[in-house]
Amino acid sequence: MPRYQKPASRSVGFIAVPVALSILACSAGELRGDQQQPDESPENLEELRQSVQAILDATNTPGVGIALVTRDSVIWAGGVGTADVAAGKPVTGETLFRIGSASKSFVSLSILWLQERGLLSLNDRVRGRAPEIAFENPWEKETPVRLAHLLEHTSGFDDIHLTEYMFGTPSTTLRGMLDNHPDSRTSRWEPGTHFSYCNSGPVLAAYVVEEVAGVPFEQFVQTHWFDPLQMKTASYFLTEEVEESLAKGYGRDGATEQPYWHIGGRPSGAINASALDMAGFVRFFLNRGAVGDSILLSRASLERMERPGTTLSAREGVRAGYGLGNYTSSRDGFLFHGHDGGMNAYLASYAYLPEEGVGFAVMINSASGRAIGDIRRLLQRFLIKDYEARIPPRANVPVESLASITGYYEPITPRVELSRFLDRLAGFLKIELSGERLSARAAVRGQPDELIPVAERQFRAEGEPIATVAFIDGDDGRIVLQGFGSAVVGNYRSISAARVWLRWMASIVCLALMASAVAFALVWVPRTALGRLKSAQHLSVRALPLLAVLFLAAAAGFVFMASADPLPRLGRPTFYSVGFFLLMSVFALLALVGLIQTGRAWKWDMNRGVWFHSLLVSLANALVVLYLGYWGIIGLRPWAY
Repeated sequence: MPRYQKPASRSVGFIAVPVALSILACSAGELRGDQQQPDESPENLEELRQSVQAILDATNTPGVGIALVTRDSVIWAGGVGTADVAAGKPVTGETLFRIGSASKSFVSLSILWLQERGLLSLNDRVRGRAPEIAFENPWEKETPVRLAHLLEHTSGFDDIHLTEYMFGTPSTTLRGMLDNHPDSRTSRWEPGTHFSYCNSGPVLAAYVVEEVAGVPFEQFVQTHWFDPLQMKTASYFLTEEVEESLAKGYGRDGATEQPYWHIGGRPSGAINASALDMAGFVRFFLNRGAVGDSILLSRASLERMERPGTTLSAREGVRAGYGLGNYTSSRDGFLFHGHDGGMNAYLASYAYLPEEGVGFAVMINSASGRAIGDIRRLLQRFLIKDYEARIPPRANVPVESLASITGYYEPITPRVELSRFLDRLAGFLKIELSGERLSARAAVRGQPDELIPVAERQFRAEGEPIATVAFIDGDDGRIVLQGFGSAVVGNYRSISAARVWLRWMASIVCLALMASAVAFALVWVPRTALGRLKSAQHLSVRALPLLAVLFLAAAAGFVFMASADPLPRLGRPTFYSVGFFLLMSVFALLALVGLIQTGRAWKWDMNRGVWFHSLLVSLANALVVLYLGYWGIIGLRPWAY
């Protein structure tokens, strides 16, 4: 899929802390290859196999399972590379891989199946369907959380927290998972307005399936989906049969074997499936819900599944975005549907074109985003080489209308709430007008992408077949920007340039002062050690602000070290998680003590320049403490979050 998000600058020192914490989003639905992807289109299967092998070799990826299908046939359901490096076991069409968040599609299919039989409705209130499951929604009376919100990730819930990621055994029930840590399930904005990916929503929806159907969710899926679709080896559990056929998972080096992860929220990411399994699954979508002579789901239900319906932009008619466990996104000028997924040592993707009647699935046994992105690009280009993209013409929109939506926009819906303070400093977009051309770019860094008008306030990027960006008037008089394409992804709200620059300048000044404390220490510390500093009796005025800065840097370093394997290192009481908590606590304490000591020293007989610099550094430290404390970073115990 296209690069839906341009990462903001990470050059800000103290911002480093939540960057690794944001890796908690490891079971994301939308994967992004971060390297240059191939432009060639293989002409036949042999060339395709060779190109895939070249990508595996270049990315240290052991193996890949691939399904290429049409409505009427399976072009290829097999593999390339190795399923078990030590044993030299090759990947075949029967080799199982973990498909991660692509599992969410089965939750939506199950809800739609029950809706077609009148047993529930997408519009049902979750509170009415599962009153025993805890969640908070300040808008519940006027705008309740509904089943559709859970499936479209528009409930406003935070993504699951570390303790939820780490919670799970093969015997964990959905009720047990949902009761474990309900804190993350709080609507942070009015439900049914903004998309923000959340792994707990599908789990809660699957629990509703259990309550309505009267059987465990996994059994329901087996009966109503795996069996009819001839997904003969697909499973949510690590049985003996699954273990025998499952490709071993490896780290980015392609050699370090990773353990099997028993996630508690199985509906959101636990399925193991083979290329043959996925071939039948993708063909089900291409045949609009039919398998042979049997209709498993109506065309109308599938079309609803493929279309976002509850966001502000969806109400304006924008079709790009996340539907019911199913993405609608532009790739190479075509409108693909499907879903991606990731586990600790596996990445997967399935996508299809309903009108052209072609689709694919790809699964690898490593964590290489570059590998999955490059192979996916090869497969989709192989499938579309005989078709022509349908790009709409540029709409004629008055320049005055374009000018009215220019300016800065701030992100308003972080997937991981802990990263909100980072977004407030480095996540801005700038919408600019040059002549009659509108463009969007990341305000901190990034190249502009032209926004081509489709309608007065709807736009697309170059090569996209539908509108992927919408500007909407908000209730507070500010403009809301929603995007799901190669130019813009996420939800933003207009903000004055003055407020943007105030945040930036405060950040820059604080960081410059904190860095200067380290730079000056390179001079006064050696001089003190050599006994050449006359004001050594006032050493605390210099040392305390410096120590605070060093402890903050050390805390950031601990998180970065943990980011190589973040869930076990941060999700449990470990050297990394406890170390981070202690270092941040000491930083806050030193910042406070340093400010007090510097204040006391203003009457001391010491160099005024040194005192004034220490005061400024202490004030900068205190401001950072207040900011991080307000957003929950100071005092954060990762293993309990």
